[in-house]
Amino acid sequence: MTGVVCCDSSIAAYKKIHEAKQANWFTFKLSECGKKIIPAQEGGKSATEADFLNALKKIGAGYGMIDMEYTSKSGQKSKKVLFVYYCDENTPAKQKMLVAGSKEALSSKCKCQSEYQLTCTTEWNPEDIAKKLRQ
Repeated sequence: MTGVVCCDSSIAAYKKIHEAKQANWFTFKLSECGKKIIPAQEGGKSATEADFLNALKKIGAGYGMIDMEYTSKSGQKSKKVLFVYYCDENTPAKQKMLVAGSKEALSSKCKCQSEYQLTCTTEWNPEDIAKKLRQ
């Protein structure tokens, strides 16, 4: 346990995606003091997956949530909020450990339906993500 906590503003950001459908995605980062997880950037209703990946790149190490559309096993279009843990391979080891160890503080509060991990945005694979979401 790292002692890092999830801010109320991060939970509110999740609710904007999952419940209110007012945003397509959010990225999250550690606060300057390194003790809180805070929203970093919001992707509005017209924001794309590419915008999301660029926002993740900017934070270097952190988290994201994105409302992903996929086709269910029965063939129907559906949406789920995907939790993304992102840690660029060039992130210093101490920062990697802190971000990895603090992931649960955010993911446990927000109850995303699926999780995905990236060390580089080129690892983003929509087909793999769709498979995860169908489970």
